[in-house]
Amino acid sequence: MSGRYDVCSVRQAARGHWTSIFSSTAGIAGEYLVNRERSCPQCDGNTRWRVYDDFDETGGCRCNHCGAWRDGFAFLEWKLKRPFNEVVNMIGEHLNCQPGNNGKA
Repeated sequence: MSGRYDVCSVRQAARGHWTSIFSSTAGIAGEYLVNRERSCPQCDGNTRWRVYDDFDETGGCRCNHCGAWRDGFAFLEWKLKRPFNEVVNMIGEHLNCQPGNNGKA
């Protein structure tokens, strides 16, 4: 990955794009990203997984077995087993953000 991305800029750019972010970075199909209970894309448990009402804006989701994540950054840290700054960089690259170092990414 080239460059480091500004956390606030990437967070703002991600709004409305969490379906494509989850698909491209974690391989999670759109069928899992609707607000109704279904099997978990991680543990495959039936009716355990749900995205939050504000998923398009935040990327927040939960599994009754695996855990709950307030936003897509936290979920991708867990799912990909990557540190926050790497997740920010992955999302920044996916969204074609301009790299910029503000000491937070």
